[in-house]
Amino acid sequence: MIKISIIIPLAPNESEWPFLLQSLNNIQHNIEILLVTSETNLALSSMLTPFNAAIKIIHSEPGRAKMLNTGSKMAKGRHLWFLHADSQIKPNTIHLLEKAIFKHPNSLIYFDLMFLKDSSRMMYLNSLGVRFRSHVLKTPFGDQGLCIKKSNFIQLGGYPDNLAYGEDHVFVWKSRQNNIEIKPANATIFTSGRKYKENGWLKTTLTHQYLWVKQAWPEWRKLMEMR
Repeated sequence: MIKISIIIPLAPNESEWPFLLQSLNNIQHNIEILLVTSETNLALSSMLTPFNAAIKIIHSEPGRAKMLNTGSKMAKGRHLWFLHADSQIKPNTIHLLEKAIFKHPNSLIYFDLMFLKDSSRMMYLNSLGVRFRSHVLKTPFGDQGLCIKKSNFIQLGGYPDNLAYGEDHVFVWKSRQNNIEIKPANATIFTSGRKYKENGWLKTTLTHQYLWVKQAWPEWRKLMEMR
């Protein structure tokens, strides 16, 4: 029985995923990895040769939400673990996730977030903000490695695929609105912060905060009306 299905959507021209697979290379036999792509990339299969882990390539319609939902339909695991392609993990990350699943089997589990050294020196402030938003406000984002029982994911209807952005954010709100608790894995995953360096730290940070509040406000009101 497969316990965890790791679902990784690959955006066009995505180049960071081999580093993630390298950190997942020695996982147990009861964990599967699904790479979801919207492109027909004949070279992708040959690029998987160096990796020991059992990896499946899933084809999907374009769009992150559709790719995540397609991967979820094909997944055989009891729990679904959604990772961004530019994420990186430590050797003990999966063990800590399994402990969190054992303790909170019906919850939506998330990780704390640290940014790699390819980003602005100001990113430590973003890491603190992520921690506050997740632990206090209970609104982790998709780059924090969301993990949920597949039966709960199906019950929630999967990721909304009709949004311009923030399908992961709205999915978290939908979980809360359906009485699914948001719990930390008490572990950290790492992600790239290149876009902050390339587009400007302040501009990118303020844009993300504006979009978050704009999307969170109606979802929070909906949650309050349900209580």
